[in-house]
This record gives sequence, structure tokens and C-alpha cells, in this order.
Amino acid sequence: MKHVRTLLVAGLAVAALQACSKHEEHPAMAMGGQAGAAMHTQDMTMPCKVSNVWVRSAGPELKTSAAYLTLEPFVDGNLVGVISDAAGVAEIHSMTMDGDVMRMRKVDSVPLKKGMEFDFKPNDYHIMLMDLKGPLTVGQTVNLQLFIETAAGEKLEIPVKATVADQPPMASMAH
Repeated sequence: MKHVRTLLVAGLAVAALQACSKHEEHPAMAMGGQAGAAMHTQDMTMPCKVSNVWVRSAGPELKTSAAYLTLEPFVDGNLVGVISDAAGVAEIHSMTMDGDVMRMRKVDSVPLKKGMEFDFKPNDYHIMLMDLKGPLTVGQTVNLQLFIETAAGEKLEIPVKATVADQPPMASMAH
């Protein structure tokens, strides 16, 4: 009986260590996941919570795409840049209506207020991915690095994994 109890405790310890090690792979970042659902527990040591992450699919003939996500900052600051392993160039863009014409512009930074969600969504602010290194197929994972400068001048880098999709994950749909 003592031997069985020891094996049970050892098995539980191994399972706990595996769960912790998986959490360390993506510290406090959203994983786009299929349908965008999987999220890690909020980690207050990170500058923000990232959710609803996805990248629009792009066939081999296309050289651009866009990434979308929601940021909920734990500190005041500015999103000042982004890079991606899927594109030669990644920029923050906004879209606005100028009469009947929709205009897209590069934005140098986006102000982030502590506790206030900021959405990057279609036909609004988004991460523009240009000079794609290859096609983006549904289910593929794309790595993004977000760069935030806090109000205190601290520069922070946040890794994000996004899943390629043809439409927003269900979690980001308005009700």
C-alpha cells in the first residue's frame, strides 16, 4: 500500500511539473488556438493581457496579411512596435473613413491605459504584415513580438502566438 501511495504522489508531482513547464512556454500570452479560445491565467508580472489573437490567411499569391488581437494593459504606456517571423515587415496601422474612401495609415504608437482594453480588429487598428515569407494557411501558428514602452520609460517585449484563420475567433465576436 505504501508503494502504491508513493507512485501516486510521484505521478501527481510529474503531472504538476509538466503543467508548469507548458505554462512557461508562453508566459501570460494568449494562444490563438483553434477558434481562439485557449488562454493562460493572467500573470500580473507581464505588462498586459493579450487575447482574441488571430492572423488572416493568405494564399501564395498574396504578400500582405493582418494580425488582430485585444490588449488589456496592467500599466500605462504605448505600443511602439511589432515584428513577426511570418513577414519581412510588420507595422501598426489604422483605418479611417475619409468621405467614402477608407484610408489605411501607419501609426508610430498606440496609447495604452491601464485596465482599458484596446482592440486591433478588421477595418480599424491592426498589425499589418507585409512582404510575407510564405503563404499563411488556416491553423498555422505565427509568432509576433510586441514592444511596449511604459509611462516610466521601461521598454518591454511581449511574445504572442497567433493562429491563422479566415475569420475572427468566436471569443472575439460581439454579442
